[in-house]
Amino acid sequence: MTVGSDYLRSSFICAVDRLRGARGTIRSHFLLLSAVWPESAVTYSPPAAYHAREFVRMVQAGIIQRTQEDQYYFDQFAFSYARKRFSKRAVPWVIFVSIAIAWIATRFYVDASQDFH
Repeated sequence: MTVGSDYLRSSFICAVDRLRGARGTIRSHFLLLSAVWPESAVTYSPPAAYHAREFVRMVQAGIIQRTQEDQYYFDQFAFSYARKRFSKRAVPWVIFVSIAIAWIATRFYVDASQDFH
């Protein structure tokens, strides 16, 4: 991987996080408190219902880990794995959409040089 592709992928992930909103907010909460290891786990109470739904999804995905004291921490390795998995699943869709756009563009192509005879 090149630096440019890493930057592009991380920019894309950040854009998706912005669209989803809650996941980025939850991740920021744990990173700001440095809760990235079981020893540094913190309590978390979602501020809104959509945060609660996304928090449950993140716990189910293993990105947020729960300790025995009902505290949580952000698992960076699980998050990295989830990002890579998302990227691998997105590639076929990006290729399909690109081909569809190219096909649609060729349907509207007009050769203007034939009009000047």
